[in-house]
Amino acid sequence: LIVRDNEGKTVLNHLRKSKSMFYFDEIFDILSNTLNVHEIMTALLQRMIKCLEDWRSSKTVFMRIIGYYDVNFNNGSLFNTILHNAEADTKEIIRSVLEDKPDIKLTESNWNVLVAKTATGRTGLI
Repeated sequence: LIVRDNEGKTVLNHLRKSKSMFYFDEIFDILSNTLNVHEIMTALLQRMIKCLEDWRSSKTVFMRIIGYYDVNFNNGSLFNTILHNAEADTKEIIRSVLEDKPDIKLTESNWNVLVAKTATGRTGLI
């Protein structure tokens, strides 16, 4: 049974907008048995991208969510987003992701973005 509101959103959609992420673990465990993986990963990705906008105050939420997230989802789009958008904190964010997900495998898309960023002078990413 999947309960949705008038707009077709689930509790996970509303939870990802919450600042406190109260009961995240419990709600995620329940919804992971009823929602399809694509819908779950999309909701988590959207929340993590929002965290990248204000890394300093959202790092804890980001790191809590990434434990549930498949970093290779959608051809590694999280890693690409980090490389594209998180200018000042890029190295710290990448380091945090790699500490939590040491087995991450970069996709061809990830490598292309990394090469493009280093070609523009961001050699510190290597």
